[in-house]
Amino acid sequence: MTDAIRDAAQAKSELRQTDAAFDAMKAAAVKAWMATKDAESAHREQLYRAVQVIESVRAYLFQVVATGEMEEGEAAFLKGLNQPQ
Repeated sequence: MTDAIRDAAQAKSELRQTDAAFDAMKAAAVKAWMATKDAESAHREQLYRAVQVIESVRAYLFQVVATGEMEEGEAAFLKGLNQPQ
């Protein structure tokens, strides 16, 4: 198996695992959301926002994988996260 084929197979496997992780996080948040009581509106709102963030991050990561491109500003921001303070 060539390096490119092996790398592609590994990337495909990692993408499936990543998607499964997003599904699990979303399912946990929705389950917690559905279990809230009437008086827990603030907690419900946090869980709702968590679901929205999970979906936004998933969509963005899959876009980056599909296009191979990251916005210049986002790339700089992520690079900055790895710099010692």
